[in-house]
Amino acid sequence: MAGANLTINEHRKQIVMGLTAIPRRVGKLEYSAVRLPLTLLENHVVARYWDDEAALRLGFERFLGSLDGSPDGSSPTITSPGGARH
Repeated sequence: MAGANLTINEHRKQIVMGLTAIPRRVGKLEYSAVRLPLTLLENHVVARYWDDEAALRLGFERFLGSLDGSPDGSSPTITSPGGARH
């Protein structure tokens, strides 16, 4: 009987771990859905037509940098991070 209770508890732990991973994956998917068009805009319009030190360009890059950081301090893996110029 004790073995059956142990198996049930292990099964419950696996379910709980799976449920906490779902919101994280949804968040990464939402991040990717927002970040991709903004990256294309940055690479094909902002970098081409706006001066390096233009206030709008710096503001846009700062906005992209704020998207790259998450509330827990980690950054999602991306190919081209945005950020303010120093």
